[in-house]
Amino acid sequence: MAVNRAVKIDLEEPKDEKNLSLMEKWRRHVEKKKKTGHDIRIAKIIITCLLTFQIPSQLFIFMCYIIPNLFADYDPWVQYYLKVLVVMFCLEFCANYLCVKLYDTKYRKSRDNPQPQGIYERWNNPPDKFVPLLIHTNGVTNGHLGDNHGAIPWTYCDICKLDIPPRAHHCDFCKACVLKRDHHCFMVGTCIGYKNQRYFVVMAFYTIICGLIAAVFTFNYLDHIDWHGTPWTDFFLPITMYRTVFGDIPLHIGLMIYHLHVELLFGALGFFYFTSQMLIIAQGKTLYELAKDVPIRNSNTVNSNFVSVFGNFWGFNFIFPMQILFRQKDNGTKWDGVKLDHNANYEKNVDIL
Repeated sequence: MAVNRAVKIDLEEPKDEKNLSLMEKWRRHVEKKKKTGHDIRIAKIIITCLLTFQIPSQLFIFMCYIIPNLFADYDPWVQYYLKVLVVMFCLEFCANYLCVKLYDTKYRKSRDNPQPQGIYERWNNPPDKFVPLLIHTNGVTNGHLGDNHGAIPWTYCDICKLDIPPRAHHCDFCKACVLKRDHHCFMVGTCIGYKNQRYFVVMAFYTIICGLIAAVFTFNYLDHIDWHGTPWTDFFLPITMYRTVFGDIPLHIGLMIYHLHVELLFGALGFFYFTSQMLIIAQGKTLYELAKDVPIRNSNTVNSNFVSVFGNFWGFNFIFPMQILFRQKDNGTKWDGVKLDHNANYEKNVDIL
């Protein structure tokens, strides 16, 4: 005779989680989402659709309405060159955005990149007569971090099952180790690291232009040309969309108000990322190293730190992607002038190296 056994599932919150702080609960929530990746995929789709609509529609509005009306008193050649400049800004943003997405920052095994040898040897049963010169144990070389003259040691990723070079770290969202990992950008949908950081910084610069500066011209058009005597509530986006659908607001005006909100949002994000990245690069560090308090000491000059990210003549990167002409001087696995700080407390940083 079969016996049906009911299994009681406890849906209540574990006792140890009831007294957690709000930040700790949020951290655990994010950790759970890392495993599924469902929200990450949805965010990528939303951002991609938003940019796919925003860029051509904003370009259309500037070409057909803003420049012809705001600069109507100027020479036609001035309007022509302004339109060329606007197109160039959009192309620069798109080119660097694609470079950030397409340049692979992951470090993995391949035919051209086999498991690194000569960094340290793994001995399961070492001879009794001697001890291996370099033994890797939990990211520590020979039990401490000072045997290699301050150089950052190679470590082992238990998830990827791979020896990874200095300054490379595993990303739970990309599910891979990233060379010189700076951070995972949810707006772009990929990790920012050694091979695409230069394009991310330039993209952030043009996001400021296409965001904050474009918002100034958009607001000027709405304020001085088509928006006299209109209540300020029409600038509230849900009301704008409602009135545009029912014909109370012209389509191009509704688009401009929508653009104004998106431009301010992306412009503020671009300003934050650009300024923070420039300050971090000048120090020769990464956002990950600053956030995790990794004891890094950089003895290079500020110009050398910028060359390390952008290559020689790094200012030209803001005009055109210069990876083909001016490559980075480092190779992503060895870092001249970047060492561990012997005066720092290594014990608390061993697990994050």
